[in-house]
Amino acid sequence: MPEIAAAVAVARHAGARALALLHCVSAYPIPRGQENLRAIRTLADVFDLPVGLSDHGDDTFAVSIAQAQGAVLYERHLVLDDDVDAVDRAVSSTPAELAAVVAVARRTHAALGDGRKASLDAEAANHAASRRSLYAARDLCAGHVLAASDLIALRPATGLPPKELPRVVGRRLTRPIARGAALQAHDVQVVDAGRARAS
Repeated sequence: MPEIAAAVAVARHAGARALALLHCVSAYPIPRGQENLRAIRTLADVFDLPVGLSDHGDDTFAVSIAQAQGAVLYERHLVLDDDVDAVDRAVSSTPAELAAVVAVARRTHAALGDGRKASLDAEAANHAASRRSLYAARDLCAGHVLAASDLIALRPATGLPPKELPRVVGRRLTRPIARGAALQAHDVQVVDAGRARAS
């Protein structure tokens, strides 16, 4: 790491402004299990520069992992199909093999997303189906004062969410609710604001 820091300092002193760091294991090919791909994230965190991978593996297994560690650049030796005796053939890809790497990298990039945890468009159809609502655990009559045992949280989310349980317990029902029916906001009497303050 001190050598990398010195190299970055020299490059910047010489006027370089567009710098990137590529993690590289100088073994040809890299013994499997010694790729140390987490070093890519370390380089990004320490130097706050774009990072990538100079890949000397005997396959292209590392490309997706490198991207997951923050790599935005990928370097690999290229050989022609008939160049079977090239000195670096073991750590190189043919044009077709490199095209396959690019396809994997593009898919990986799309799959990684932007990192924000939010409901995605693809999840919209399952939004209600995968969440829960409060349902009547038994037949309940109008005017019944709700207890926690009267309700159960079930899918789909077609009524009040389970987080509303503390708010509705102790309230009266405005209408009968059949066993297995979802509890709606209008099914529960609204607390009089003046009475609520007085209590």
